[in-house]
Amino acid sequence: NKVLVAMTDGYFLFTIGNTNLSITQQRAVQIARDHAKTLTWTIDNKQVTGFDTLETPVAVELLPHPRPNSVALIPYWYVTLQLSQTYPGGINQVAVGLFADNGEIEDVQMLSR
Repeated sequence: NKVLVAMTDGYFLFTIGNTNLSITQQRAVQIARDHAKTLTWTIDNKQVTGFDTLETPVAVELLPHPRPNSVALIPYWYVTLQLSQTYPGGINQVAVGLFADNGEIEDVQMLSR
């Protein structure tokens, strides 16, 4: 019913860096939760820190992701957590991306969903 209108595959541009899963899904969630507690974010021109999250994660995905300045893909956890309150702009979730081979945090996003 014309649901899919385009599909591309760009993975030929990348190589496999490693397939090490030293960080479990549960550990990735805990790392993300701990990082949210120490995170400082500017919301409405104010520094906000110490974000509390709800116990149940919204989503946990394991994806291939390159390190900075590389085309080698590494296993990568993308953890989305519900915040315990809604902040100005409707911000109510935090997403933390970290490498599954060493737990290094690569990306943090504040989300409004």
